[in-house]
Amino acid sequence: MKSRKWAAALGGAALLAVALPGGTAYAIPSTCSTWVSSGGYVNSLCESGTGEHQVYLVARHVNPQVGVLTNEGPWVPVGSISTARIPATGTLQSYGVRLR
Repeated sequence: MKSRKWAAALGGAALLAVALPGGTAYAIPSTCSTWVSSGGYVNSLCESGTGEHQVYLVARHVNPQVGVLTNEGPWVPVGSISTARIPATGTLQSYGVRLR
């Protein structure tokens, strides 16, 4: 009976060792800023942490029947700028940054 408990405990420890590799620190990006630049772009930059960030925006189309437009930039690592274009037919309503 004791050997079964040990086998179960060792199996669980092996599973944790695979699921949680040691030595890898992970912290979501922080110290992030967003801004609107000339030419109709929204940008984000995160300066610390690890992982990635992505800028996104919400705009309203000039034609009310079209409604809301959304756009997003690429996921980029800390220290890089994510950029999304504001649609030419839209008025910027809001924007922000997503972290992972």
